[in-house]
Parts: sequence; structure tokens; C-alpha cells
Amino acid sequence: MEVVVADLVIKSGQVIDGTGKPAVMSDIVISEGSFFSVGDGTEVEGNFEWDASGKVVCPGFIDIHSHADFSLMADRRNEGAIRQGITTLVTGNCGHGPAPARDVDLAKRNTAGFSESWNVHFSWGSFSEYMDALLSPGLSANVAPLVPHGTVRLF
Repeated sequence: MEVVVADLVIKSGQVIDGTGKPAVMSDIVISEGSFFSVGDGTEVEGNFEWDASGKVVCPGFIDIHSHADFSLMADRRNEGAIRQGITTLVTGNCGHGPAPARDVDLAKRNTAGFSESWNVHFSWGSFSEYMDALLSPGLSANVAPLVPHGTVRLF
């Protein structure tokens, strides 16, 4: 019997892969940044194991219209979305956003849901500079930022 050793093993989950195929009970192995499903007859050992019995294991969801443009700068872990299974956020498509910005106060007023309590260090003017700040290390989600059309008109 083959033994697979991995960084993480999610055991006995109901795996729904997003292709439309029926769900299957399986172990998921995550090793060196890659993941795969392990079928019957393969023994799996992990440095960390999580029992997913009675739970669904599936790919992360994509939020195609989020307002996380600024909030991701304050909450890099993005726990609210992650706990819902959202792993990718699309920002900027409503037309409002923090960049490009010629004026900090204007950018804050123009961003849906902005809160002064976030204490965000505003260090950008161009969209490219915003992207550098947003995608800096520590961000837990994938982000697909769009240049907000309304913000461009104000710039």
C-alpha cells in the first residue's frame, strides 16, 4: 500500500470540485503548495490533519463585486470573507475606489464603506502604487482589482 506524506491532510470530506460532477468522499492532500484528492487504497499521513467528516470541501468562492478596496488594507487577514469560503475578491467594479488619488480625503469619501477607524496608512497616488501597497506580503486573499471608472473621472 502506498503511503503519501503531506504538509496537510483534510480527511473524510465530501469533495465538490466545481465541475458539476457528483460529490465524493475523499481525503485532500496539500503538499508544497499543491493539492490533490486521494482515492481509496492510499494511506495518507500529514504533518497536520483535519477531520472534515460531515463537512463539504470545495474550491474557494469568488466574490465578483466586493467593496474591499480599502478594508483589505486594514484587515489583511480578511477573516469575514475567508470564513465564508471566499478566497478571491474583485474590487473597483462599482466605480468607486481608493486609486488613483490626487487627494487623500477625496479618495476616502469616494470609497464605498470607508471607515476612519481602519487607520489605513495612505501611501499611494497612482493605481500602480495602490496595487503595490495592496498586494504586499500578508494579504490572505487573492484580489483582482479593477480601476474604478468614477475615481478615474475625478482624478
